[in-house]
This record gives sequence, structure tokens and C-alpha cells, in this order.
Amino acid sequence: RCLVSHGISLQALVRFLAIPKKPIVKLPEAEDSDESWFWHLMTAGKKYAAKSGLTTGFWRVVNAGPQGRQAVCYLHLPLLGNCQ
Repeated sequence: RCLVSHGISLQALVRFLAIPKKPIVKLPEAEDSDESWFWHLMTAGKKYAAKSGLTTGFWRVVNAGPQGRQAVCYLHLPLLGNCQ
């Protein structure tokens, strides 16, 4: 239901991207029926965080639209860890 891969970040030592296989461009465009997709992205990221040893916390953020600093044209959920 989603792809999770390592990413590069200047903000954190560990970064994963969770991307839904269903194309959703922006969170405000998601429909009520997309709720399970979004929840799957959240739980998939949590599993990868645990596998990577991020047991004391991590940071998730969703940018939506130009005023929300969305820089790429698809919904994705970055997971940042070890970013103290």
C-alpha cells in the first residue's frame, strides 16, 4: 500500500520517506476514503523507525500546498530521527 525508502536530510541523521502507492498530490485533496492510506503511511513509518533503533522518538511532518512549504508534488510522510 506504500513505499518506504531511506532519504537524505540536512535536518536529521536518519530519514525515511513513506509514499502511498495511490497518487495523492496534496493532503487537502485527499478524500474520506483515503483515511486508511494515510494511517498506513503512519504505521509503516513507525515500523521502520523501530527497525532503525529510533525507540526514543522521531519527527513526522506533512507539508500541504505552497504556503505549507510543500516542495514536491505528491503526498509523502518524512520520518526524521536523531535530530537533536
